[in-house]
Amino acid sequence: MRAMTNSATGPTPGHKVKGFNGIASGVLACEAISLLLVLTVILQVSDQQYWTKLNWILVTVVGVAHFVAIFFQKFDWSIKLNIGLQVVALIVGFFVHWSMVGVVIVFIGVWGFVLYLHSLLLKRGQ
Repeated sequence: MRAMTNSATGPTPGHKVKGFNGIASGVLACEAISLLLVLTVILQVSDQQYWTKLNWILVTVVGVAHFVAIFFQKFDWSIKLNIGLQVVALIVGFFVHWSMVGVVIVFIGVWGFVLYLHSLLLKRGQ
């Protein structure tokens, strides 16, 4: 997606759909909180069998990466970043615990719906 161009003011950064940055930021914030709550699950389940240093570091890094990605939503490449975060979170989830995979699958569905609505708005021309 290329930046919009206004002949009077020059290129406008961001997405062509107004408000998409806010929606994407909100979804990322909810997902980051949900992923960090996975830490409580892996701490309590199976007598702390899954509470290894590698597991809690992986979950924390993925959750914090989602928070950091919020600040990049104004760029055109942010949709690719968001999809990449989903792939990374899913792969990490397979190594950590199935509950993380469940959270990521739910948010993949949310992102699918958000991107579907985004494409409809692009077709409609706002």
